[in-house]
Formats: sequence, C-alpha cells, structure tokens
Amino acid sequence: MFTELYNTLYMQLSQYIPSFLLNPIFNSFKTMTMHLVFINLVCFILTLGGHILTDQLGCSFQKALKEMQIHRFLTSMFVHDGFSHLLCNMSSLIVNGMIVERNFGSTAMLVFYMGSGLIGGVLACIIHKLMDDNCISVGASGAICGLMGVTVMNTLLGFGLSGNILYVAIAVIPIIIIGFSKGADNICHFTSFFTGALMCMFLVWR
Repeated sequence: MFTELYNTLYMQLSQYIPSFLLNPIFNSFKTMTMHLVFINLVCFILTLGGHILTDQLGCSFQKALKEMQIHRFLTSMFVHDGFSHLLCNMSSLIVNGMIVERNFGSTAMLVFYMGSGLIGGVLACIIHKLMDDNCISVGASGAICGLMGVTVMNTLLGFGLSGNILYVAIAVIPIIIIGFSKGADNICHFTSFFTGALMCMFLVWR
C-alpha cells in the first residue's frame, strides 16, 4: 500500500520537481521511521486530535492490567492529546528513529520502538500503581525515549562519545517540553529509556 502510494505521488511530482531534489525526500519516506510517523498521523486524525477515544485507548494499571485490557499498551502508543503533543513527539521520532534505523536497520528499529514502548509502559503502570496514581497515559514519547536509550547505549558501548549524542541531545528537547507539561508521564519516559538501553545491550552488545 505504501509503495503504490509513493510511486504514484512520485510520478506526479517528478513532472515538476527535479529528481535530485525529489529523490532524497521520497527515500526518507520509505523508512520505517516515516511509516511510524504516518501511522501516528492517521491515528491522530481518526481520534480527532485526541478529543475522542482517549479513555478507551489510553493506558493505566486499572484498565490495562487489572481489567486485562492488554491492547491498551499498544494503542496508547499511537494516541496523542492535541497537536502540540503530536508535533513534539513526531519531530523527536524522526531524529531518533533515523539514527537507530541507520545503525541497526528497519526491522531492528521497529523491534526497539515497540519493545521499549510496550515493556516501558508495563513497568510505568506498575510504578504508578505503587504510587497510588491511576493516570491514563497516551503518546509515543515512551517508545521514542526507548530509541534514545538504544542510541546512548550503543554510542557508549560501541564507539565512545560521537555525533549521535549531539543529535539525541537535540531530539530530547521536545520530550523535555512534554515532560514539563501538565499530566506528562515522566515515569514512562524513564522506564522506556532504560528498557531501550537494556535491549540494545542484550540484543546487540551481548
């Protein structure tokens, strides 16, 4: 589906835009990172910017674990509460996703993204329960923090400090902005970050 859409759009635009300008743009949209961005955008539209279905798709200990609505660990990663929430997360996803995908490939990037988001979400729910906080979490920032953890761990264990850290430092700014906003789930940010770092250590550098 994505390939056919890209090819059709490419053929139309190539009549007006030189290939040396068009090719880099379209090559980036063929990446797993941009596929994830596209899915998040579609979910944002379908939920009317997070104004509907947030309670049904968000994640909390009460709903996801106690009531065994396990699907919430997945759906919560693609629901955003407003355009600014989406914009911050997608800008950070593009930077971090491209770094991980370039270093490990598309499949590994998806595994890191989904794995850190899901495991980090479960751990965050348990910690929230221990703190007697039954908040409902939404957004891709947990999985994105997991990608940051992958890059930081890979950089430190593999090549020492490098330019990757600079990119992560830039990409973490939107997450910090979200972190200081009202209702932000910083616990999930930290659990997903360390999950991503541990996944990198055990899956890549074991």
